[in-house]
Amino acid sequence: MSLALILSLISGVVPLFQKYLGSNLDGLIQTGITALSQLIASWIKGQPVSDVLASLSALQTVLTGLEQDPTTDSADLPQIAEIGKIIQAGIQGYENAAAGQDPGTLPVPPAVE
Repeated sequence: MSLALILSLISGVVPLFQKYLGSNLDGLIQTGITALSQLIASWIKGQPVSDVLASLSALQTVLTGLEQDPTTDSADLPQIAEIGKIIQAGIQGYENAAAGQDPGTLPVPPAVE
């Protein structure tokens, strides 16, 4: 996972999580914050790919939960979808690397606005 991908993920996820922190979605957001922290720590420490993939999968689950919750502001749905694309690009990159493909050849997804 490239630094650009992680920074794109952080820049999209942090404001979204801040918005729902303290709401009825607090437990879900806390799970997302933990997963994001684990992702960053795993990436920095160069931990096994399985640790990074587990964090990405956990973030994906949190986003799915946000997307499906009726209390989620509909204005946030496009941002949730974009962050989901970033996460999927990260997962795909690791899967491609495991299959012997160079993850550096994957396009960097656009920044989340």
